[in-house]
Amino acid sequence: MISVQTNSIDTGNTAVDNVLRSDQFLDADRYPEMHFTSDRFVFEDGKLVAIEGKLTLHGAERPVRLEARRFVCKEVPLGLLRRWVCGGDFRLAIKRSEFGMTRFLPEVGDEVELEISGEAVR
Repeated sequence: MISVQTNSIDTGNTAVDNVLRSDQFLDADRYPEMHFTSDRFVFEDGKLVAIEGKLTLHGAERPVRLEARRFVCKEVPLGLLRRWVCGGDFRLAIKRSEFGMTRFLPEVGDEVELEISGEAVR
């Protein structure tokens, strides 16, 4: 599971961040976290191409698919030990309206892209 604090959004513009955190968009006071929970890893020819699961955002849960942009597993030195490490970059596009965030539509775009990077050690 991946959890993100919704008040952690940082666009580099405090005024924009405050609007995105407000009840007009993320409503960070009411929904302080968004979650992705995986159901299935999708492989093609032995290569991870996607992770399917559910995204909970703004009080709504929807099935989604994280597309693997890059994913690598290899043995790497960690101090005096060598460990098997996997890491990758994933992309997900959602329509915010499907999660109940309809403020300013259609003037402000509906599609939002999420980029997630992760690493795990066996």
